[in-house]
Amino acid sequence: MALDSMKETVDALTEAGLRNSVKVIIGGVPVNEVVCKSIGADGFSTNAAEGVKICQRWVG
Repeated sequence: MALDSMKETVDALTEAGLRNSVKVIIGGVPVNEVVCKSIGADGFSTNAAEGVKICQRWVG
């Protein structure tokens, strides 16, 4: 399932010691704030346009 892959990716970043140096955004219809927190992502969006806006805010 896609959510499992998202969690595995965040966990791999953590294990590699990279998690604190990157931002992770996840997305899709089944994603909400609860899922975002459980996966350990920094942000989420249910559509690409909003995802771009979130990333733009992150980079200033």
